[in-house]
This record gives sequence, structure tokens and C-alpha cells, in this order.
Amino acid sequence: MQQLTQRQIQPAHPAPASFDLSNHMSNLAVSGNHECASYNPIAYDLANHFCEMAADYHSDTPHVLDYTKYPELEERQRFIRIYLGSEDIKIIGNSLYTGKKPSNAKVEQLVNATEKYTLANHLFWGLWGLVSSYVFKIDFDFKEYARQRFQQYWIRKAALLVSPSIVSQDEVMNASLPSF
Repeated sequence: MQQLTQRQIQPAHPAPASFDLSNHMSNLAVSGNHECASYNPIAYDLANHFCEMAADYHSDTPHVLDYTKYPELEERQRFIRIYLGSEDIKIIGNSLYTGKKPSNAKVEQLVNATEKYTLANHLFWGLWGLVSSYVFKIDFDFKEYARQRFQQYWIRKAALLVSPSIVSQDEVMNASLPSF
């Protein structure tokens, strides 16, 4: 069995000084935005999870996205490997163990599909931002949020749809927007 560390369970946050796994596990099931929930392909939900890492909804500018926070390829692979191995999770005391280890091919296949689904994710949330700018009257710049999501779509589209292989975020970030 492979023992998982706190970093592997929740890669975006450092472990607290006194780490209680049982309390942490109960928090893993908590999610938000239930009004936007729907049945999606696994790769779409994983893409959404990774894209959300660019947001800081607790800042003074929650609509501003920072895609330098998008997890690197190695971090995405590690997260997906743990996700795929989660069918056989066991908690013993305050430790989390996985029994099955997914093949590298299975991990790469889901990572690749997840990256392609970031395009659908950007389009969905970009459209959501545009519609929301006319529906909601709260202190959130929906149009700027939508602009950033559409921008990421155009930046990533060419690299993700022409290649069957995985593209690193550095390769995407160095791309330029197409002219219309």
C-alpha cells in the first residue's frame, strides 16, 4: 500500500502544524456552487478543479484570475494518479492508504482528456460570466471574469486541439492570442 501525504491529498495548501487526517477527510467532501452542479465527464470536473486554482475568491479582486497558479504537469499527474487510485482507499488511524496504483498510460490518458476539457470549461464559465453580468447585482466584475476565461480558451485552443500529447502550462503561457 502507498501512504499518501497531506501534499498529495490537497496539493494547493500546505499542511497545518497539527494535522488531523480524520477532520481533513470530512472536509474533502465539502464543495460549493451547488446551483451550478451537473453531471459532467470526470475529465471536465478535473479541468474545472485545476482552473479554479487560478482564482482567489477571498481577495479584493475575486474576478482576477492568475493562471501562474494553474498546477504544473507533474502536480496534475500526481493528483490524477491519486484520484484514479482512490477506488481502494483505506484509512487506518490518521493515515490514508491506497492499494491500487493506476498505470502510467491510464494517468496520461486522463491528464490529456482533462487538459482538452479546460477548453469547454473556459467557454462555459466565460458564458456564465457574460450572462451573470446582466442577472446579478453584486460586487463582482463578471465581464472581466468572462474576458479572462475566453482569453484562456483562445490561448490554449491551438496547442490542445492540434496535439494528442499533453502540453505544459509553460508552453501555453508563452503562446499569444490569435488576431480576429
